[in-house]
Amino acid sequence: MIVESRKSKLAKRWGRAALAEYATLMDMEFAETPEEGSSFRKLAAFDAQLLERKAYGLEIASILEIKARWFNEETLAQWGNEWMISKSKLEDCSTVARLTRVPFYGMVVSVSLASFWVIQLADIDGQPAVPMRFAETETQRSTEGGTKTETLAYIDLKYAAKHKMKTKAQ
Repeated sequence: MIVESRKSKLAKRWGRAALAEYATLMDMEFAETPEEGSSFRKLAAFDAQLLERKAYGLEIASILEIKARWFNEETLAQWGNEWMISKSKLEDCSTVARLTRVPFYGMVVSVSLASFWVIQLADIDGQPAVPMRFAETETQRSTEGGTKTETLAYIDLKYAAKHKMKTKAQ
């Protein structure tokens, strides 16, 4: 059993609050992938779906990967205004996008700034929607700590829509 820290639980609450706010902004519903039974080694391919209301019910409009972190404008500048996502996660989500014929988006949440960015990463064919660069990098294993080396995609947030959160995560 994995015991989550207060920081990890808080990051999830901020991610969920940003997701709810974005779904409302887009006049959509959302559904999250289940957490029960998951572990840091066996997470779902993506975090959530945006659902469009249709006369006959709900239709999947897109899939999202959500990352909530503690960073400010200075930290973001030090990172070159780039967000990173693992190449394997990008490939998995792009495959799901292609198979379900919906776009794949990334959502980056700054707890420190109470802001979030949304960026389309792949189109309905699973093809990249924005320029990316790839590099093998040592990263933090999780919000709980530790390190790992993996190939990451670096995406410039200039391609993302930035939103200031109206509510705080509880």
